[in-house]
Amino acid sequence: MTVLDAEEARNLVKQSLTTKNPGAVQIPEVTKIPGDVKFHSVTGIGAGAFKNCNELISIHFPNTVTDIGKEAFSGCRLLTSVQIPSKVTRIGEAAFHDCIGLTSIEIPDNVTEIGQLAFHGCTRLTSVQISNSVTHISQQVFAKCIGLTSVSIPESVSEIGREAFIGCAGLTTLQIPRSPTNGAVSEQDASPAEACDTEAGAKGLTKIGDGAFDGCTGLTSVQIPDSTTKIGAHAFRDCRGLTKVDVRGDWNNLEFGSEAFAGCTSLPEEFVGALDLSRSEGCCDGCIVF
Repeated sequence: MTVLDAEEARNLVKQSLTTKNPGAVQIPEVTKIPGDVKFHSVTGIGAGAFKNCNELISIHFPNTVTDIGKEAFSGCRLLTSVQIPSKVTRIGEAAFHDCIGLTSIEIPDNVTEIGQLAFHGCTRLTSVQISNSVTHISQQVFAKCIGLTSVSIPESVSEIGREAFIGCAGLTTLQIPRSPTNGAVSEQDASPAEACDTEAGAKGLTKIGDGAFDGCTGLTSVQIPDSTTKIGAHAFRDCRGLTKVDVRGDWNNLEFGSEAFAGCTSLPEEFVGALDLSRSEGCCDGCIVF
């Protein structure tokens, strides 16, 4: 793998400042390695290559890139436009951390790994499209993305990691795929937050991690598929707008972590009562029964 390093990245930014579009960087398809007269295809963006580069506004990748390294664009606060190439398979840890100018991101189908904190603190990010190749949504990957309004969890995801969407106060729509045994949901019966169908043989979502949606105050409803066996501690804590939780599977096979729904003041009595029987400590602390 030939990786674009920090020195090369800074030179590209400096060169862009003398053009008609200052801050618009186009990464070349090939580069030279010191001591080698040959040109090599650029296949990766190195760790911290553009980190805290405040002059960077847009980035254009060549189709040769398959890997975006750790903190590659972290702290690029003016970065507004990113189109991730179709051949990329990995987005590294904190790759776009605190890129507060980003408004949308589309993750290509070939991406199988999104590192923790990858889009943490991207406060203007309003929508995200996650590829069907991702099986695990990592820890705090979209934490504190307060502008994020909708998320569709693809069929391939079996686990939503710890605090993956914590503090996403603007999140109103959450689509979680339902397991194959549930059959289809008609368009007229499915609410925006209800699950979609999975392909035959899909494993489905099995675990919602600790604090996954903690503080998502705009979330109003969520459907838990029958493939899910565990909802972690404070997974939906302080989701004060939550009025409906539809558990599709057997309550007896579902484990609730402590304070899983604590502070969800709008949950209905029948759901709160059922959770009280789940032997989960403080699962609904602060819930107002009506």
